[in-house]
Amino acid sequence: MPAEVLQEGKEAPTITIRELLQLVGQSRVFTIRPSASVNEMAKDWREHKIGALLVVGDEDNLMGIVTERDGAWKVLAEDRLPSSVKVGEIMTPLEDIVTVSLDDDVLAVAKLLREHNYEFRHT
Repeated sequence: MPAEVLQEGKEAPTITIRELLQLVGQSRVFTIRPSASVNEMAKDWREHKIGALLVVGDEDNLMGIVTERDGAWKVLAEDRLPSSVKVGEIMTPLEDIVTVSLDDDVLAVAKLLREHNYEFRHT
């Protein structure tokens, strides 16, 4: 965002997460079950050209998220066999995730990111 927009006394334009996703043409959410193998997870990433999947339970309840970093650090770097590791073993559980609403303002989310030292980034 240009510096002049963030200067004191100037009002920044607002846009919600929902509007931003519509602008960039991203409307699908991809999910995986915790019982799926890391091998299946990687195939989903490749097929959909993504780097994270939401992990959902049998009733499609959100349980967590699994990212490329989880796969690299918790499987590959530990010399584990991807076909024998389950997504539920390496995912980040819901209680460790900071979430936002589709109706949240992008600038408010950017501030939240800064407050958490940019430790999360998947939408």
